[in-house]
Amino acid sequence: MPPAGAVSLPLAHCARCGSADVEERLVDKLVRAGSNVLELTVPSTVCQRCGERYFDVETIAAFEESRRKLERDELDGS
Repeated sequence: MPPAGAVSLPLAHCARCGSADVEERLVDKLVRAGSNVLELTVPSTVCQRCGERYFDVETIAAFEESRRKLERDELDGS
């Protein structure tokens, strides 16, 4: 089962507002665990009308792995 929030890309219409004005681009995403924060730049489908962002399964898996590493203090900040 795909993670919550995962979508099949490419996306033709925004699920939130229905707009067909969506585009692929790189976005910054903050991943938090406790007091630790990591900023990732990842691919996303973004609605140009309402700003809703959609991520594929692999990107969501990377968020989850990054969060686990933050929780265990396994990231050194380099």
